[in-house]
Amino acid sequence: MGQMLAVGDIKVLLTKSLTREEMEDALTDSGMNMAVGSPLFDGQDFNPYRNPLWRILRLKYMTKMSKGDMITRTPTLNEHFETWLREQIQHWRQMTNDSKAMQTQLFRGAVVDILPGDVQSKLADVPGLDTMLHDQWAETLKHFFKAHQETEKALDKQGTEVTRKLAQASFDQLKKLKGMGVVKSGPEDSDEARSHGPVRKGSETPSSAQTIVQLMEGPRQTDCDRTRSNPRTRGKQGAGFKGNCAGLTCWGCNLEGHVRRNCPTNPWSDTGQY
Repeated sequence: MGQMLAVGDIKVLLTKSLTREEMEDALTDSGMNMAVGSPLFDGQDFNPYRNPLWRILRLKYMTKMSKGDMITRTPTLNEHFETWLREQIQHWRQMTNDSKAMQTQLFRGAVVDILPGDVQSKLADVPGLDTMLHDQWAETLKHFFKAHQETEKALDKQGTEVTRKLAQASFDQLKKLKGMGVVKSGPEDSDEARSHGPVRKGSETPSSAQTIVQLMEGPRQTDCDRTRSNPRTRGKQGAGFKGNCAGLTCWGCNLEGHVRRNCPTNPWSDTGQY
């Protein structure tokens, strides 16, 4: 019959998947009882019996599906929950036309399992969730997922704002220190360096972060500020001698105002080692 399927073609296909008794039962239930046990009906057009046979086969041999097969993807934080749920329902109906309660419960469980953990915990406290009508069930899921979206977006916004304020505070403090002459400007203090490049190890100018931390820790007592009172040195430098480092330059970092022993960037240790 050309490209049109005949009853005999369907009988051949069914024998590859079903036993002879199962095939004969399916043909009889779908109105093709004349084709059972006789080849005389094999040349008839199958099209009038197509829908009855598919319905019988679906009822007798339910499609086996797992939860993972029912859901195509996880909902994102920037999409409408209704759109995502509609997509999953369409996918589920394409895979199976069985609307029995067992399939419905399996699909609902698959949807809940794919949602974020905080949404699942809240849904677990909802009484009668599995027995709700579809519209009420979908609205409940939408409510909790929307709350999850708003919480996550608020946390992201808060984190971004905290990072911005910290960066601005560091930049303002650095400008203040430069105005006081505590920190010298250098190539590494440019906008490009602050945005992209870290301070190179061994650079002559300490980073702004190091300088800010040192100033926040408070002034340190240095050899220039201490009173030399060692009795063994008394007479050489004089008792009560107080050094003055105002005009000295550290040969460890090339900054003025301290000596190498008290250098905050590259100090000379008590053992004489770097």
